[in-house]
Amino acid sequence: MKPAINSVCSVRALWRALYSVLIISALTAPPCQAHQIVLEWNRDPVSPAQGDFKPLCASIDLTPEGRLICSGYQILPGDPIRLRPALFWLGMLNSDMDSVEHTITFGDTLHADVAKRVLYYPGGSIIMGDRMPIKDRIAESVDSAKLTLLYLDENGDSLDFLEFSNSIPTSREAFVNEDGSVDMFAEKSDGPTVNFYKIGADRRTITKREYEYIDQGRLQHANSWRKLRNDDYLLTGSIETERFYGERRHVGVAGYIWRMNENGETVWMDVRLDSLFWRPPNLYVFNVQGVMNNTVEHSSGCIYTTGFTDSYDDAGWFQALRLLKLGQNGEIIWERCYDDNYEFFDSQFQQIFEIRPDLLAIFGHIKYNPNRNNDQRQEGLYVALMDTAGEILTESFIRGARIDEYSDFTRVLQIESTRFIARTVGQIRTVSIRFDLDSVSAVEPDPYSPPNEFVLKGAFPNPFNSSTVINFDLPQQTKVCITIHDLSGREVATLADTEMHPGTQSVRWDAGEFAAGIYFVRLETPECTKVSKMTLVK
Repeated sequence: MKPAINSVCSVRALWRALYSVLIISALTAPPCQAHQIVLEWNRDPVSPAQGDFKPLCASIDLTPEGRLICSGYQILPGDPIRLRPALFWLGMLNSDMDSVEHTITFGDTLHADVAKRVLYYPGGSIIMGDRMPIKDRIAESVDSAKLTLLYLDENGDSLDFLEFSNSIPTSREAFVNEDGSVDMFAEKSDGPTVNFYKIGADRRTITKREYEYIDQGRLQHANSWRKLRNDDYLLTGSIETERFYGERRHVGVAGYIWRMNENGETVWMDVRLDSLFWRPPNLYVFNVQGVMNNTVEHSSGCIYTTGFTDSYDDAGWFQALRLLKLGQNGEIIWERCYDDNYEFFDSQFQQIFEIRPDLLAIFGHIKYNPNRNNDQRQEGLYVALMDTAGEILTESFIRGARIDEYSDFTRVLQIESTRFIARTVGQIRTVSIRFDLDSVSAVEPDPYSPPNEFVLKGAFPNPFNSSTVINFDLPQQTKVCITIHDLSGREVATLADTEMHPGTQSVRWDAGEFAAGIYFVRLETPECTKVSKMTLVK
């Protein structure tokens, strides 16, 4: 039997060697750039079965020592028709990340427990998870489900268990502060509500803020939370908006980028409002200006945000990648849409990273549909390397073996500056991706500098039909009044009358109910007054 074992090991070693040099061709990038994205492996680490069922992975995290730890649940034996009890499950991978070398389980037979994240604090760790009670072996109402935090010491022994009156959240994130306190966000699954918890280091002092409506509309989804260097938080997601065109009421979706301080108070919010355009013979079409998915705070101080936009052409609907660059005060520096390469069908997930001061990496779960032909639809991972001006240097589509191979792609971790681990479908399947930058010349980073004077840039488009966006620069925080006047000088609309942060700002004028003709937009601040002409056509 010895030669057979050696033979198997040799085959496995050869297979790993092949994967370590496997280059995933970029479908749309020039061939000379394809070597910049390298797939190192795509595998299921060996995990020992515990009881009758193998553990299932829900997420991955890094320990303070840089080890990869999986969190999920271990199903216990039970009636296959009814909900089985489940335990919190943690699995520590070995240094080669090809097998699970240490596991921990917590829980009982009265609940279905699922571990969703692992956080670390001085002297221990925290498991963030979900708990659903089981009564008479039947799952109780989802309303009885709880968001939970399980505190462990450095030896893995339980210290405390906290439950929160919240239905199982569709998304959540938590951050451990230096003093051991925890800030936690959770989006309720039974309603568009975001809860913000502050949990003291004593684990007894807990405050909660709840958000459902904002000035621009009703919260729909919260997709990501990021902690900034000054301890502020940046949230991204989507809201429902309501607008009227004449007597017609239209409900659309818009993306938001929301900065709040450590106490949950709004610092600023930018909403990428939806636009409505006419497509004959009798159809109103929404072009969503950004369901925002993920952000990164760049070392230069600016913020990059990814999302997608619903668009429409003669071939039908499709979702395209969108990227925004913002200043620290929320001013839009530029916005780009990439709709001519990959079509982001059902784009459920995106992450963006800084891998060099002049380079960004973007990951996404997409259903790639060449020529928008459903017979050719393929699901997988989208990976792109771009410079800080938003120019794509190379991009790849890592296709799964079956249609839903990557349908559970949920998380990417930056192991090193150019190396990433993605968690995908499977028991504990991981994908390792590395960016080979040896041949990528340094690119001058896209400069960021706030405006130094008041400028009314005017309307775009101009002339316009139905609606237009008015852009202007503010060098400082000030009171701003934006009004619209007709040819006689009569004020016909007020678009803004509020305090605004410095930077490039914009307001939208929906002029569907106004007559065609020439109008003037007036920007007035305590420091200056600016006027620009616009033409409305019908």
